[in-house]
Amino acid sequence: RSSVDTGVAWWNLVAAGVAIIMADGAGDGAGAGAAVGAASVVKVARDYTKHKDGVEWAVSGVLGTLFEKESYAHRFAGKRVLELGSGLGHLALRLAALGGTVTACERGKVLGALKARIAAAPAIVGPGSITVAQCDWGEPHWEAQRAALEARGPFDIIVMSELYYDDDVHEDLVWTLLALCRHNRDHPVVVYSGFKNRPYSLQFLALLHDTEQFNVGPVPEADIDLLGVESSPGDEVLLHIMQYTP
Repeated sequence: RSSVDTGVAWWNLVAAGVAIIMADGAGDGAGAGAAVGAASVVKVARDYTKHKDGVEWAVSGVLGTLFEKESYAHRFAGKRVLELGSGLGHLALRLAALGGTVTACERGKVLGALKARIAAAPAIVGPGSITVAQCDWGEPHWEAQRAALEARGPFDIIVMSELYYDDDVHEDLVWTLLALCRHNRDHPVVVYSGFKNRPYSLQFLALLHDTEQFNVGPVPEADIDLLGVESSPGDEVLLHIMQYTP
């Protein structure tokens, strides 16, 4: 099966309001967890909140609230920020409101929905801005989109929210993340990651660890706001900060 087609079909069901239920579990990720260090764990009872223009994943909301904290917000002001897999742009818009020059990326087959959402959003107040770019994952797609992405860089920060649900795309996503970071050469890149701990999700961090080019650490649990979402055992959200170290 095509990993792109799988992700598109899954996203289309969610956009249509169909609740996708995925079994959560630690799988065989214990080794990966040991490799990258213990992650901060919070519990959420729902995967997403439905809005009139689509859905916002709970992880994106948790990350957005984290970034708006005083101790984090200044990190985005005046920075070039790229969000991989922006969905409908809820988190990317919040990053732009913090003063970042944001590039919201999506894969080609779902790019139209993101463009429409950003075009319809209220104007950004302040120095921040947001543009949309196509970013399909994996080496076969890179040359076709490389110039457009590199023209928006070098990026200071890359944000990835809820991208590890399908292990079929892990290798392509790692390759793409490395390509974006390597373009920056000596420019330091910080990656913020948030995801539900579904089966195989931690394998992405294991692949990242194997590149030996990222230092990965947990977001302090004290910094994480659950947003009043009811806790439920088994629905774990893992938040990490990754420093690219070529």
